[in-house]
Amino acid sequence: NHELLALEVMAATLLRFPNADPAWRRSVAQTLLDEQRHARLYLERMAALGVELGDFPLGDFIWRIGRSLESPQAYNAVMALTLEQANLDFATYYRDQLRALGDEASAEVLDAVLLDEIEHVRRGLMFFKRCKPAQQSVWEASTPALPPPLTPARANRIALSDTGRAQACSPATRLPPI
Repeated sequence: NHELLALEVMAATLLRFPNADPAWRRSVAQTLLDEQRHARLYLERMAALGVELGDFPLGDFIWRIGRSLESPQAYNAVMALTLEQANLDFATYYRDQLRALGDEASAEVLDAVLLDEIEHVRRGLMFFKRCKPAQQSVWEASTPALPPPLTPARANRIALSDTGRAQACSPATRLPPI
């Protein structure tokens, strides 16, 4: 469900800011394509386990936050630096839990998702740094861009993935063409 909500936010963002930096728009479009692949991976794995989307209650938090983003920089702060960053923790934690339980197929799905999430955070950070005031740190610039009830705490979930964050802060390891 969170992948589908993220897709909707990304599509709405592209429609909302047609005159934004073309490189940023390509990055959002690439992320949207990755999120589509993640949704397919999750749906396929769920089907293999006998579960369908909608079998359990679904939330709309990502859509409620993302639908009101007022600028590309707000998108970067909310989606890349907060929600995608939280996915570094979720993917790492659940991958390790599933692997410990012997569900290698599900762990491999999360390995694939994690690699993309690292790249999403990396690109979002790159664009955020490009657009923020030079005298402000990323923290100083991004925190006020988060709409309530979102706070920076949302970017750290379950168990901190230092490795994922270090990779997201390093130069690009891959940037697929669009």
